[in-house]
Amino acid sequence: MIPAKRPSEIVRDYIEAEFFGSAGRPDGRLPTIQEFSEHLNVSHSTVRSVIKALAEEGKVSAIPGKGTFLTHRAGEEAAPALQGCFGINIPNIPGRIVGRAWLGHIVLAATEEALKANMMVTALDMARQTGAGLKEVRKALDRVDGVIVCPGPRNHAPEVEKACAEKGLPMVYINPPHFLHTADFVSNDYFTAAYHLALAWRKTGRRNVALVFEGPLWHSISAEQTFTAFSLAYASCQEARLRVLDGECFDPMKEQTTCSEEIGYRRIKRYLERHGGDLDAVYCFGDYLAQGAVKAFLEAGRDVPQEVSVVGGTGIDLQVPMGPLVTLRQPMAQIGREAARMMIWKIRNRPSSAPGIYLLPELTEGCTIRPEEHAAYAELASVETRAPFSAGSSMLWAKGAANLPSGRS
Repeated sequence: MIPAKRPSEIVRDYIEAEFFGSAGRPDGRLPTIQEFSEHLNVSHSTVRSVIKALAEEGKVSAIPGKGTFLTHRAGEEAAPALQGCFGINIPNIPGRIVGRAWLGHIVLAATEEALKANMMVTALDMARQTGAGLKEVRKALDRVDGVIVCPGPRNHAPEVEKACAEKGLPMVYINPPHFLHTADFVSNDYFTAAYHLALAWRKTGRRNVALVFEGPLWHSISAEQTFTAFSLAYASCQEARLRVLDGECFDPMKEQTTCSEEIGYRRIKRYLERHGGDLDAVYCFGDYLAQGAVKAFLEAGRDVPQEVSVVGGTGIDLQVPMGPLVTLRQPMAQIGREAARMMIWKIRNRPSSAPGIYLLPELTEGCTIRPEEHAAYAELASVETRAPFSAGSSMLWAKGAANLPSGRS
């Protein structure tokens, strides 16, 4: 007597006979779970478990909102076998302690998430290769199923993008590569966080604000978003002054071998020597920049935080003479986890795109702003007060705007 087939065997045998052995539907799409269930008289959970098993074997791809598809149809060349590994494109950031710490948290969290999915992560440190070009990048990508691209100098992003396009490899960016990019990235929400901070400072009487960036402002999308948020918040405040102290204000060649703390110190000291003590709030795009800024203010006899507030933009636990530095702490571990999840999903469902994700940072407790400023920020964040422009559209607005209360010194 031949034993009866289990319901899962009925479903699997039917799919393999009807779809794997023929062209099936022209688009390679399988029937819905409801259609399978009604046709084969089995439960939805049985069909779902079979589809999941076939997806794990790489035979089908389930795309949310679209359906389940064969990975390749009869008569077509099968997709190349997966390596079970994705790469993280490590930028070359010599001498930048804050950059290495930022990157380390992201890589560790991404690796932990990959291991949960039985995948591995490898570092693509092509930036450290002298003269590495498209040929070297192609060779490095032979061992991965996709690439997470981190921002930074000499990260070979153009070569990686071209090689991934040639090989059909999915990509996920840490921070959007340009201000019109809307998919396949995970980013700290620099725009909303900066907007909240600017409104909190405006509400608590801070009018003369400086933004300190290590490199040139327009070389970083995240720096542009920060500048635009402050500009929008202070645009209607006639008595306000917004100053940009970035790499274009100083000699970048002299600063290449200088630590971030020294850069922050030099820029604030130079500003105070030229313009006096008119600043009452400073936002630094890195925590070590902020540490140096506090040092310069204290040397000049300015009281932090009663006379001038200082906030860093990364989230490293740093101490200044009066206590912990206040920072907009970037959710670096969460960024790494979300980037890994997005990458794993794209590998399994290629060539699909995923909507970009913005993660809002928290304003940490510390001694470099007054309590009322912290309370104002918390109130704004609790109701998710947002600027009247999205991060992308506001970039367009900022580039064409005139008469903003800002300038370089």
